[in-house]
Amino acid sequence: MFENWPVTFTPSPWRIVDPPQKVMVAAHLAIATRPKHFRQDRLPMRVKLGGLRLAESVPGWLHAWVLSC
Repeated sequence: MFENWPVTFTPSPWRIVDPPQKVMVAAHLAIATRPKHFRQDRLPMRVKLGGLRLAESVPGWLHAWVLSC
């Protein structure tokens, strides 16, 4: 998944989790740095019907993570 990301730092800023681990994702926090024009109450209906839930934690699988600060 990081094949096209050139390594310029040691250690690399990403880690692959193998085997993937079960996690709970707080989507409202994961998207906390969204643009100011992005509002949860203004999501298109097609996005809501597609299953995007931002108001709660949802189960998922962690395959990799990237250091972001």
